[in-house]
Amino acid sequence: MRNLWMALLWAVLLTGSSGARAAPPQTQARGPLRGVLANGSHTVALDADGTVWSWGYNASGQLGNGTTRDRPLPAALETIDRVKFIDAGASHTVALREDGTVWAWGLNRMGQLGQPASVSEPTPQQVPGLTDGVAVEAGSNHSLMLREDGTVWSWGSNTTGQLGRTTPTSFDATPVRVPGLTDVVALSAGNDNSLALREDGTVWSWGNNANGQLGRATSTRFDPLPARVPGLTGVVALSAGSGHVLALREDGSVWAWGNNQYLQLGFPNATSSNPTPRQVPALTDAVDVAAGSNFSLVRRADGSVWTWGLDPSVQSPWEGNDIPQRVEGPRHVIALAAGALPLVLDKDGTVWGWGWNTTGALGTGSNLRSTPVRTRDLSKIVSLSAGAYFSLALREDGTVWGWGDNRFAQLSPWLPELRATPSQVMELPKAVAIATGVIHSLAVAEDGTVWGWGDNNDGQFGPQLPTASPVQVEGLSGMVAVTAGPTFSLALRADGTVWGLGRNSSGQLGFPGDFDIHTTPRQVPELTGVVALSAGNAHVLALREDGTVWTWGANLSGQLGVELSVRSRHTPAPVPGLTDVVAISSGREFSLALRSDGTVWAWGYNKTGELGDGTLTSRYTPAPVPGLTDVVGLMGTSYGTALVLRRDGSIWGFGLNTLGMLANTAQLFYSTPVQLPAIAGVKALSAGEQTGFALLEDGTVRAWGSNRYDQIGDGVSSAHRTAVQARLPCRFTAMTSRDHRASEVKHCPAGP
Repeated sequence: MRNLWMALLWAVLLTGSSGARAAPPQTQARGPLRGVLANGSHTVALDADGTVWSWGYNASGQLGNGTTRDRPLPAALETIDRVKFIDAGASHTVALREDGTVWAWGLNRMGQLGQPASVSEPTPQQVPGLTDGVAVEAGSNHSLMLREDGTVWSWGSNTTGQLGRTTPTSFDATPVRVPGLTDVVALSAGNDNSLALREDGTVWSWGNNANGQLGRATSTRFDPLPARVPGLTGVVALSAGSGHVLALREDGSVWAWGNNQYLQLGFPNATSSNPTPRQVPALTDAVDVAAGSNFSLVRRADGSVWTWGLDPSVQSPWEGNDIPQRVEGPRHVIALAAGALPLVLDKDGTVWGWGWNTTGALGTGSNLRSTPVRTRDLSKIVSLSAGAYFSLALREDGTVWGWGDNRFAQLSPWLPELRATPSQVMELPKAVAIATGVIHSLAVAEDGTVWGWGDNNDGQFGPQLPTASPVQVEGLSGMVAVTAGPTFSLALRADGTVWGLGRNSSGQLGFPGDFDIHTTPRQVPELTGVVALSAGNAHVLALREDGTVWTWGANLSGQLGVELSVRSRHTPAPVPGLTDVVAISSGREFSLALRSDGTVWAWGYNKTGELGDGTLTSRYTPAPVPGLTDVVGLMGTSYGTALVLRRDGSIWGFGLNTLGMLANTAQLFYSTPVQLPAIAGVKALSAGEQTGFALLEDGTVRAWGSNRYDQIGDGVSSAHRTAVQARLPCRFTAMTSRDHRASEVKHCPAGP
């Protein structure tokens, strides 16, 4: 998807290279930054000094920072510099450096990086054999380069002929010249089709034509050889979306063709696809176009932005509009970007975006809270428990409230899948205790019965089939507390005995001699006097009234407090040398204990600093965390982060720092304790996969970290239905999309 205004002319002009052709008057103010939004999953932007910034989804390394970790806020790349042009595909990124060479990173299953096909490459690699480049384009799984001589080169997926060659193979990692194309000044790549704008203002197309996106009014499903789009002249910019194309003519009119399933062509009463270019009515004075996945954007000469097609801020696939509507918010827009989500750049240097932001592609940080924010409409809380991506709170009146991810009915009932604000769990007796697994929930009722809801594939709360409402766990009575691992549940009885059900594959139920799934609760044998329980991924801690800690389950990292030669243990045993313990918490594969003297002791996995001792060496022997005293509460997470609460109300943490769990920095982990932003009056801590929670003395909740599944509960959903400002560095002065041209900014106010 591209919208490049005479790309050859202004790209050469910006670099000051010799042989540049005279640019049209409207290109004279074009600036040196281009930012790219690809399919709403990841975004890359190019700084004026050639630095690349990236953020969003990163499962295939498409952010180029050498990792596969997502990043919801922009960060500069240290892996490539002196870039003058950049573009992003579905899961890969292509960059053109100042020396005319092409570099690529991300997914490479179809050879779209110009390297022999492999799974992925998270670090920029040079595409062999390409020189004298002036622009690059990335389709869904193919790549294009425009050379200074006006020729086009292609590589990657060729399943529908999008490379412009008749090779019988489905992909080709070797760049080859597209035949029959000369004097090209701009390119645009759709999902699996390609377009070229020639110097004479004509448009040429090749590749997939299933929705008429080649613009030729032919029934041919695809065409691997470039041919002219008939009846279209005077074009100065074009942009290809997933299945439709927009073209801007020199008279300011906008023309469209291709897929119209979501009304993205802007034609009233149009059919589902239109292979012939037609003018979008009621639009004049257009100076820029951007075709998104299923929507369209236009910038008019007065700086206003207009959009039509599928609304990217709603989940319904049929909520669209075939009449262009003005976007409220930004007033003086100078550049557009469109993939699955839209971004626009205002002349004051701010970037605005809207739509569902679950991958962080908008760069607003709204699926991330770097400082604690209050959970909305929730007070008088006495207990808090965080699952992987959801949260439960127990109120003074015994009602249970939940928010966040609800795909497995762990908030009950199933719909909606995500809840940005807390809602009450219905059909549940008055509760006195709660617990959360990864995707199931537990509660102890006032009468000592235990209730469960959410995922039950491993019998975590009995033999029941999936249900949208809480069900009573048969065979449990007189219970006072519960804890939950990913696939199992444990309950503490008032008499100090422990009962369990669910999966016992690593002995996490404490039942000796089997690896079965138990849908009926059984007592953990030879264990009495227990006052507290904590379940990790596959191991369990129990605190007895004499201050000793007993463990059972998996021991792959020494989390049971015994040598690694003991891979798992099905019967509880005390952790040697650990006494006077008053609180416990199980992390992913590590364990924490708080002693009566206010010190924290840790053991188990430590590859990312989970033990807080300044090393990255795992150990099975408990040792105090240096520098931590006067601790009154602690919490280990299933993701690899530890949080502790000190008597002075300060919160400290160590381990993984993914998505700002410990600090608003790019640092992956902290191997020694660091203080989190101050929150006054903290009573207790809880944490999910990448989100921290603090229960305050006044019964309110503060949360920070990831909000990808609305698990923070502050009412700010991952969807932005109106344009909001992206949190980009101030020195960004212009941007573009998987398409677009950029404009120079004269003023940049102080920014973050």
